[in-house]
Amino acid sequence: MPTMPQMKCRPYYREELALYYQALIRLQKQP
Repeated sequence: MPTMPQMKCRPYYREELALYYQALIRLQKQP
């Protein structure tokens, strides 16, 4: 997972990013 500058000022941004990547991977696995 790439490190984003926003994480420094937004501690909860990492959790939002994790959910976003999970949804992205789920879409990519679909035909």
